[in-house]
Amino acid sequence: MAKATQAVAGQTAKSLRNRRRLPSMDQKSPRTSAMNLVWLFLLLSSVLVGAATGRLEDVGKTPFQAAKQSVDLAIGLVGAMTLWLGLVKVVQEAGLMAALSKALEAFTGEASFPDVPAVLIRPWATTGHEHGC
Repeated sequence: MAKATQAVAGQTAKSLRNRRRLPSMDQKSPRTSAMNLVWLFLLLSSVLVGAATGRLEDVGKTPFQAAKQSVDLAIGLVGAMTLWLGLVKVVQEAGLMAALSKALEAFTGEASFPDVPAVLIRPWATTGHEHGC
C-alpha cells in the first residue's frame, strides 16, 4: 500500500514539474521587451539633454518631486473614495439603492442597451431578489 502511494506521489510530482515548465523559462537569455527599451531611451535622453543644457540637477530632483505629488494625489483620492463608498453603503442599507436603480431603469434598461440580456441589466428580476446589485 505504501509502495503504491509512493509511486503515485512520484508520478504526480513528475507531472507537476513538467507542467510548470514554461517555454519562456527554458530560454538561456530572456528577450528584452520593447517597452523596456522605450523606458531606457527616455531615461538616457533625459540625462543627456539635462547634461547638454546644464540642468542635470533638475533631472535628479524632478522624479522625487513627481513621486511626492503622486503620493499627495493618492492620499486625497483615498479620502474622497472613502467618503463616497461610505455614502453608498448608507444608501444600500437604507434600501434606497433598489429604488434608485428602478427609477433609472428607463435610461439604463433594455431600450438603451438592446444587445445586453435582461438578466445582466436586472439580475434581481430573474433570481427573485428585490434589491439591486
